[in-house]
Amino acid sequence: MEPNTGSFCIKGVSILIHRAINFTETKVLTNNEGRYIIVYGQLLDTPVILCNIYAPNSDRPDFFHNLSQLVLEPGSAQMILGGDFNQILDQDLDRSLPRLGQLLLLDAY
Repeated sequence: MEPNTGSFCIKGVSILIHRAINFTETKVLTNNEGRYIIVYGQLLDTPVILCNIYAPNSDRPDFFHNLSQLVLEPGSAQMILGGDFNQILDQDLDRSLPRLGQLLLLDAY
């Protein structure tokens, strides 16, 4: 299974599965921009869907809607989802700290 690196190598996703793991791949979906890879298969005789995504900074609602149409196929597969969602869950906790120059600090000796 090849990594999905997109066209300019500025983004990309992959899923690595150790050869000692009893996994059988049945289908792989990727996009041309390197934003997701979805691997359908059997892990220890259990149907699974492995997803790795790198969400865009903009147009996220469209991206997630289109992605959900690909992933939410009928069936009873277990899903493992990971990646970079480019989402802020809590503005107060996730906001970048101000630069030292913006804090108006003064050194006094």
